[in-house]
Amino acid sequence: MSVSSIRTHDVAQDIGNLHSYGESISGYRLVRGLGGYFDRARHRLDSSAPVAQALSLILSYIWLISGSLIVVLITAVMPIAMRVGMQQAGNKDLPTGVMAVILTIGIAFAALFLIVLPIAFLVFYSQQDVRETCRHHDPVERWTDRCPLPVLAMSLLFASGAFYYGLTGLAKPLLPFFGIYLVGIRGTMGLLLLAALEAYFSRAFFQLKPTGWWIAVVTRGLFLTSAIITAVRSNLMDAYVKMGMSSQQLRQLNSSPLTHSKAILFFGLSFTLLFYGYLLWLKKYFKNPEAPQEPSYDPVIV
Repeated sequence: MSVSSIRTHDVAQDIGNLHSYGESISGYRLVRGLGGYFDRARHRLDSSAPVAQALSLILSYIWLISGSLIVVLITAVMPIAMRVGMQQAGNKDLPTGVMAVILTIGIAFAALFLIVLPIAFLVFYSQQDVRETCRHHDPVERWTDRCPLPVLAMSLLFASGAFYYGLTGLAKPLLPFFGIYLVGIRGTMGLLLLAALEAYFSRAFFQLKPTGWWIAVVTRGLFLTSAIITAVRSNLMDAYVKMGMSSQQLRQLNSSPLTHSKAILFFGLSFTLLFYGYLLWLKKYFKNPEAPQEPSYDPVIV
Protein backbone atom coordinates (compact mmCIF):
# COMPACT_ATOMS: atom_id res chain seq x y z
CA MET A 1 0.00 0.00 0.00
CA SER A 2 1.40 3.41 -0.95
CA VAL A 3 2.07 6.20 1.51
CA SER A 4 -0.49 8.46 -0.14
CA SER A 5 -3.26 5.87 0.23
CA ILE A 6 -2.38 5.38 3.91
CA ARG A 7 -2.51 9.11 4.52
CA THR A 8 -5.83 9.38 2.71
CA HIS A 9 -7.23 6.56 4.82
CA ASP A 10 -5.98 8.24 8.04
CA VAL A 11 -7.50 11.58 7.08
CA ALA A 12 -10.83 9.95 6.25
CA GLN A 13 -10.76 8.07 9.55
CA ASP A 14 -9.98 11.30 11.45
CA ILE A 15 -12.82 13.07 9.74
CA GLY A 16 -15.16 10.21 10.63
CA ASN A 17 -13.99 10.31 14.25
CA LEU A 18 -14.52 14.08 14.39
CA HIS A 19 -18.00 13.64 12.90
CA SER A 20 -18.90 10.99 15.46
CA TYR A 21 -17.50 13.18 18.25
CA GLY A 22 -19.57 16.15 17.00
CA GLU A 23 -22.68 14.05 16.91
CA SER A 24 -22.00 12.89 20.48
CA ILE A 25 -21.55 16.49 21.65
CA SER A 26 -24.72 17.59 19.85
CA GLY A 27 -26.68 14.68 21.31
CA TYR A 28 -25.36 15.48 24.79
CA ARG A 29 -26.35 19.13 24.45
CA LEU A 30 -29.77 18.16 23.14
CA VAL A 31 -30.41 15.76 26.04
CA ARG A 32 -29.11 18.30 28.54
CA GLY A 33 -31.27 21.04 27.04
CA LEU A 34 -34.37 18.85 27.10
CA GLY A 35 -33.61 17.84 30.67
CA GLY A 36 -33.32 21.47 31.73
CA TYR A 37 -36.54 22.33 29.94
CA PHE A 38 -38.46 19.54 31.66
CA ASP A 39 -36.97 20.48 35.03
CA ARG A 40 -38.15 24.07 34.59
CA ALA A 41 -41.57 22.88 33.43
CA ARG A 42 -41.86 20.57 36.45
CA HIS A 43 -40.84 23.45 38.74
CA ARG A 44 -43.49 25.69 37.20
CA LEU A 45 -46.11 22.98 37.65
CA ASP A 46 -45.08 22.46 41.26
CA SER A 47 -45.20 26.20 41.96
CA SER A 48 -48.66 26.51 40.40
CA ALA A 49 -50.18 23.55 42.27
CA PRO A 50 -51.75 25.57 45.14
CA VAL A 51 -53.10 28.14 42.68
CA ALA A 52 -54.63 25.38 40.55
CA GLN A 53 -56.16 23.74 43.64
CA ALA A 54 -57.75 26.99 44.81
CA LEU A 55 -59.08 27.93 41.38
CA SER A 56 -60.40 24.40 40.83
CA LEU A 57 -62.39 24.62 44.05
CA ILE A 58 -63.84 27.99 43.08
CA LEU A 59 -64.75 26.93 39.56
CA SER A 60 -66.28 23.69 40.83
CA TYR A 61 -68.56 25.56 43.22
CA ILE A 62 -69.65 27.96 40.48
CA TRP A 63 -70.08 25.04 38.10
CA LEU A 64 -72.26 23.16 40.59
CA ILE A 65 -74.52 26.09 41.51
CA SER A 66 -75.06 27.35 37.97
CA GLY A 67 -75.32 23.78 36.67
CA SER A 68 -78.07 22.95 39.15
CA LEU A 69 -80.08 25.97 37.98
CA ILE A 70 -79.47 25.05 34.35
CA VAL A 71 -80.76 21.52 34.94
CA VAL A 72 -83.94 22.97 36.45
CA LEU A 73 -84.24 25.29 33.46
CA ILE A 74 -83.73 22.42 31.01
CA THR A 75 -86.39 20.38 32.80
CA ALA A 76 -88.89 23.23 32.39
CA VAL A 77 -87.97 24.38 28.89
CA MET A 78 -87.01 21.17 27.06
CA PRO A 79 -90.59 19.84 26.59
CA ILE A 80 -91.70 23.18 25.15
CA ALA A 81 -88.67 23.37 22.87
CA MET A 82 -89.25 19.85 21.55
CA ARG A 83 -92.91 20.51 20.79
CA VAL A 84 -92.09 23.76 19.01
CA GLY A 85 -89.38 22.04 16.98
CA MET A 86 -91.73 19.26 15.94
CA GLN A 87 -94.40 21.75 14.90
CA GLN A 88 -91.99 23.88 12.88
CA ALA A 89 -90.73 20.76 11.11
CA GLY A 90 -94.31 19.81 10.24
CA ASN A 91 -94.20 16.53 12.14
CA LYS A 92 -96.80 15.18 14.49
CA ASP A 93 -96.26 15.13 18.22
CA LEU A 94 -94.32 12.19 19.57
CA PRO A 95 -96.11 9.64 21.74
CA THR A 96 -96.03 10.43 25.43
CA GLY A 97 -93.83 7.43 26.24
CA VAL A 98 -91.22 8.33 23.61
CA MET A 99 -91.22 11.96 24.76
CA ALA A 100 -90.71 10.87 28.36
CA VAL A 101 -87.74 8.66 27.43
CA ILE A 102 -86.06 11.45 25.41
CA LEU A 103 -86.58 13.96 28.20
CA THR A 104 -85.27 11.55 30.83
CA ILE A 105 -82.09 10.80 28.85
CA GLY A 106 -81.47 14.49 28.13
CA ILE A 107 -81.97 15.55 31.74
CA ALA A 108 -79.84 12.64 33.00
CA PHE A 109 -76.90 13.64 30.76
CA ALA A 110 -77.28 17.28 31.79
CA ALA A 111 -77.30 16.30 35.47
CA LEU A 112 -74.22 14.12 34.94
CA PHE A 113 -72.10 16.89 33.45
CA LEU A 114 -73.56 19.84 35.39
CA ILE A 115 -74.06 18.34 38.86
CA VAL A 116 -72.30 14.99 39.35
CA LEU A 117 -69.01 15.99 37.70
CA PRO A 118 -68.49 19.23 39.69
CA ILE A 119 -69.35 17.35 42.90
CA ALA A 120 -66.59 14.86 42.07
CA PHE A 121 -64.11 17.72 41.57
CA LEU A 122 -65.21 19.31 44.85
CA VAL A 123 -64.75 16.07 46.77
CA PHE A 124 -61.30 15.55 45.27
CA TYR A 125 -59.89 19.07 45.67
CA SER A 126 -61.37 19.48 49.18
CA GLN A 127 -59.42 16.55 50.58
CA GLN A 128 -56.78 17.39 53.16
CA ASP A 129 -54.23 15.17 51.40
CA VAL A 130 -54.61 17.14 48.16
CA ARG A 131 -54.11 20.47 49.94
CA GLU A 132 -51.08 19.20 51.84
CA THR A 133 -49.55 17.75 48.68
CA CYS A 134 -49.98 21.03 46.79
CA ARG A 135 -48.54 22.97 49.71
CA HIS A 136 -45.62 20.56 50.03
CA HIS A 137 -44.61 21.20 46.42
CA ASP A 138 -44.92 24.95 46.85
CA PRO A 139 -44.83 26.40 50.41
CA VAL A 140 -44.48 29.97 49.09
CA GLU A 141 -47.43 32.35 49.47
CA ARG A 142 -49.20 32.88 46.12
CA TRP A 143 -51.77 35.45 44.99
CA THR A 144 -54.62 33.04 45.73
CA ASP A 145 -53.51 33.00 49.40
CA ARG A 146 -53.88 36.75 49.88
CA CYS A 147 -57.62 36.68 50.54
CA PRO A 148 -60.12 34.02 51.65
CA LEU A 149 -61.35 31.67 48.94
CA PRO A 150 -65.02 32.82 49.16
CA VAL A 151 -63.94 36.42 48.60
CA LEU A 152 -61.57 35.40 45.82
CA ALA A 153 -64.46 33.63 44.11
CA MET A 154 -66.55 36.80 44.19
CA SER A 155 -63.60 38.83 42.92
CA LEU A 156 -63.24 36.50 39.93
CA LEU A 157 -67.00 36.68 39.29
CA PHE A 158 -66.81 40.46 39.21
CA ALA A 159 -63.87 40.26 36.81
CA SER A 160 -65.82 38.00 34.45
CA GLY A 161 -68.81 40.34 34.79
CA ALA A 162 -66.67 43.31 33.76
CA PHE A 163 -65.58 41.43 30.64
CA TYR A 164 -69.16 40.39 29.83
CA TYR A 165 -70.68 43.87 30.27
CA GLY A 166 -67.91 45.49 28.26
CA LEU A 167 -68.27 43.02 25.40
CA THR A 168 -72.08 43.28 25.41
CA GLY A 169 -71.94 47.06 25.48
CA LEU A 170 -69.77 47.13 22.38
CA ALA A 171 -71.69 44.40 20.51
CA LYS A 172 -75.48 44.56 21.09
CA PRO A 173 -76.29 46.75 24.09
CA LEU A 174 -79.50 45.94 25.97
CA LEU A 175 -79.79 47.12 29.56
CA PRO A 176 -82.90 46.95 31.80
CA PHE A 177 -83.33 50.26 33.63
CA PHE A 178 -86.27 50.72 36.01
CA GLY A 179 -89.07 49.82 33.64
CA ILE A 180 -87.46 50.39 30.25
CA TYR A 181 -84.72 48.83 28.15
CA LEU A 182 -81.76 51.00 27.23
CA VAL A 183 -80.43 50.30 23.73
CA GLY A 184 -78.09 52.06 21.33
CA ILE A 185 -75.69 54.63 22.71
CA ARG A 186 -77.51 54.81 26.05
CA GLY A 187 -77.27 51.07 26.48
CA THR A 188 -73.58 51.12 25.53
CA MET A 189 -72.79 53.85 28.05
CA GLY A 190 -74.74 52.08 30.80
CA LEU A 191 -73.08 48.73 30.17
CA LEU A 192 -69.60 50.25 30.00
CA LEU A 193 -70.29 51.98 33.31
CA LEU A 194 -71.30 48.63 34.78
CA ALA A 195 -68.12 47.07 33.38
CA ALA A 196 -66.03 49.75 35.11
CA LEU A 197 -67.89 49.15 38.39
CA GLU A 198 -67.39 45.39 38.14
CA ALA A 199 -63.67 45.88 37.52
CA TYR A 200 -63.48 48.14 40.59
CA PHE A 201 -65.37 45.58 42.69
CA SER A 202 -63.02 42.82 41.56
CA ARG A 203 -59.97 44.74 42.74
CA ALA A 204 -61.61 46.04 45.93
CA PHE A 205 -62.78 42.59 46.99
CA PHE A 206 -59.37 41.08 46.35
CA GLN A 207 -57.90 43.77 48.62
CA LEU A 208 -60.69 43.25 51.22
CA LYS A 209 -61.85 46.87 51.16
CA PRO A 210 -65.10 47.42 53.14
CA THR A 211 -65.94 50.44 50.98
CA GLY A 212 -65.99 48.23 47.91
CA TRP A 213 -68.33 45.78 49.65
CA TRP A 214 -70.79 48.53 50.63
CA ILE A 215 -70.83 50.04 47.14
CA ALA A 216 -71.33 46.59 45.64
CA VAL A 217 -74.27 45.86 47.97
CA VAL A 218 -75.99 49.16 47.12
CA THR A 219 -75.41 49.06 43.36
CA ARG A 220 -76.25 45.36 43.06
CA GLY A 221 -79.43 45.94 45.06
CA LEU A 222 -80.42 48.75 42.69
CA PHE A 223 -79.58 46.59 39.70
CA LEU A 224 -81.75 43.75 41.03
CA THR A 225 -84.65 46.13 41.70
CA SER A 226 -84.28 47.63 38.23
CA ALA A 227 -84.31 44.20 36.58
CA ILE A 228 -87.47 43.12 38.44
CA ILE A 229 -89.34 46.35 37.66
CA THR A 230 -88.34 46.16 33.99
CA ALA A 231 -89.36 42.51 33.68
CA VAL A 232 -92.81 43.30 35.13
CA ARG A 233 -93.58 46.55 33.32
CA SER A 234 -91.78 46.41 29.99
CA ASN A 235 -92.08 44.20 26.93
CA LEU A 236 -88.87 42.60 25.74
CA MET A 237 -90.14 42.55 22.15
CA ASP A 238 -90.19 46.36 22.13
CA ALA A 239 -86.53 46.34 23.06
CA TYR A 240 -85.78 43.96 20.19
CA VAL A 241 -87.53 46.37 17.82
CA LYS A 242 -85.35 49.24 19.08
CA MET A 243 -82.26 47.09 18.58
CA GLY A 244 -83.04 46.98 14.86
CA MET A 245 -83.97 43.33 14.42
CA SER A 246 -85.58 42.38 11.13
CA SER A 247 -89.29 41.59 10.80
CA GLN A 248 -88.53 37.92 10.19
CA GLN A 249 -86.42 37.68 13.36
CA LEU A 250 -89.14 39.43 15.36
CA ARG A 251 -91.82 37.04 14.06
CA GLN A 252 -89.71 34.01 14.93
CA LEU A 253 -89.08 35.31 18.43
CA ASN A 254 -92.70 36.29 19.00
CA SER A 255 -94.02 32.93 17.76
CA SER A 256 -91.73 30.94 20.04
CA PRO A 257 -93.22 29.96 23.41
CA LEU A 258 -89.75 30.21 24.91
CA THR A 259 -89.78 33.98 24.43
CA HIS A 260 -92.89 34.32 26.58
CA SER A 261 -91.98 31.55 29.02
CA LYS A 262 -91.48 32.45 32.66
CA ALA A 263 -88.89 29.72 33.09
CA ILE A 264 -86.03 31.81 31.68
CA LEU A 265 -87.11 34.77 33.81
CA PHE A 266 -87.19 32.50 36.86
CA PHE A 267 -83.68 31.25 36.04
CA GLY A 268 -82.25 34.74 35.74
CA LEU A 269 -83.99 35.95 38.90
CA SER A 270 -82.88 32.89 40.90
CA PHE A 271 -79.25 33.30 39.87
CA THR A 272 -79.35 37.03 40.67
CA LEU A 273 -80.87 36.42 44.11
CA LEU A 274 -78.29 33.73 44.90
CA PHE A 275 -75.52 36.08 43.80
CA TYR A 276 -76.87 38.89 45.99
CA GLY A 277 -77.34 36.60 48.98
CA TYR A 278 -73.76 35.37 48.62
CA LEU A 279 -72.61 38.98 48.43
CA LEU A 280 -74.36 39.76 51.74
CA TRP A 281 -72.90 36.63 53.35
CA LEU A 282 -69.37 37.85 52.58
CA LYS A 283 -69.78 40.78 54.99
CA LYS A 284 -67.97 38.87 57.76
CA TYR A 285 -64.72 39.00 55.77
CA PHE A 286 -64.74 42.81 55.63
CA LYS A 287 -65.09 43.61 59.33
CA ASN A 288 -61.42 44.18 60.12
CA PRO A 289 -59.38 44.47 56.93
CA GLU A 290 -56.28 45.65 58.81
CA ALA A 291 -55.95 42.36 60.69
CA PRO A 292 -53.75 39.86 58.84
CA GLN A 293 -55.43 36.77 57.46
CA GLU A 294 -54.40 33.55 59.14
CA PRO A 295 -53.53 31.03 56.44
CA SER A 296 -54.17 27.34 56.90
CA TYR A 297 -50.47 26.60 56.36
CA ASP A 298 -47.10 28.09 57.24
CA PRO A 299 -46.11 30.11 54.18
CA VAL A 300 -42.55 30.98 53.28
CA ILE A 301 -42.52 34.61 52.19
CA VAL A 302 -39.90 35.38 49.57
